[in-house]
Amino acid sequence: MTEKTYNIKTNGYGDVISIFSSRGEYIPSDPGNCHYQKFLEAEESAKSYETAYEYTFEGRLEVVRAKRNRKLEESDKYTMPDFPIDDTEREEWLAYRQLLRDLPSTLTEENIDIFEWPMKPNEATQGE
Repeated sequence: MTEKTYNIKTNGYGDVISIFSSRGEYIPSDPGNCHYQKFLEAEESAKSYETAYEYTFEGRLEVVRAKRNRKLEESDKYTMPDFPIDDTEREEWLAYRQLLRDLPSTLTEENIDIFEWPMKPNEATQGE
């Protein structure tokens, strides 16, 4: 079963003009219409849930994972055999990437807001 989605058309002032579901249902945007009121309540409830989720451990962990995935993508090139670095540097990048992969399993409710990201191999040498 596919999830029902809504196409909401608004005027230039943010007022709802019409609502159509992905199943072809039309919900008149009349404040007196009980279906319209239920739609607005459900939409507000979903927004509240999404906002609340951002502050849960799972929500914060999802943000960390997304950033971690970007860091892994950015460092992919350093693991390629034809990338112009020596074997020692490549091993440093592989170790860095392993730390990134392991990171989510080390996070808890107590440390998720205070952990430090692993340093890239080239950042470690720049600080010297």
